[in-house]
Parts: sequence; structure tokens; C-alpha cells
Amino acid sequence: MNLGFMFLPIYRGWVVVFSLVVCLATWYLIEATRLGAYLRAATENPTLVRAFGINVPRMITLTYGLGVGLAALAGVLSAPINQVRPADGRRPHHRRVRGGGDRRHGLDHGIDHHRLCARRDRGT
Repeated sequence: MNLGFMFLPIYRGWVVVFSLVVCLATWYLIEATRLGAYLRAATENPTLVRAFGINVPRMITLTYGLGVGLAALAGVLSAPINQVRPADGRRPHHRRVRGGGDRRHGLDHGIDHHRLCARRDRGT
């Protein structure tokens, strides 16, 4: 889509709109619902909320779970934008490893990480 000042791919526009909807829905959930009121009260005075018969640890745990779910959703939505390559994370850098053995027992083998990776890639 041509916005006049930039070209915006349709998928990215959809991601922006969807993200705004999710953001507003989350804000509404926290600020304008009974669940949000309980959650806000539980973070300030959990003993009082527990007196109303609400399981505060479970509610806080589910809130963290919702946050993890939102983070996962953001990762899924950004995957096509952040072109992930198959070699990502495989060998981020080569460096000489000092004390490549078990340092707790004082073993220092001076392992050359680059050579080890090259051998591994060759299959030897």
C-alpha cells in the first residue's frame, strides 16, 4: 500500500492493526473489567483479595501466563518480518576458549573453538 510518504506491505499493516487491537483489548481487560479490578487489588493488597475468596497466587500465575502468550503472539507475528535464516544461532562467533575443560578441577586444555567447529562440520 502506498501511504504517500512510504510503501507499507499489506502484511505489516495487518500486524500493526492487529497489535493495536490486542493492546487495546488488554488495556480494557485490566482497566474496565471485574477481573482487572481483582488483579489490580491483588497486586496492592493480596490479603484483602484473598478474604473475598479469590485464589491470588493462581490469578497472578495466570496473568504471567497471559503475558507469555502475548509475547509468543508477538514473536509469531514478527516471524515473516524478521527473516529467520537456518544458520541463525548455530555458530554466532569463533573464539579461543581458555580452560575448555572443567575449570572446577583445574583442567585447562586451551581448546581452539574454531577448529572444533570446523571438525564438527566436516564430520571428523
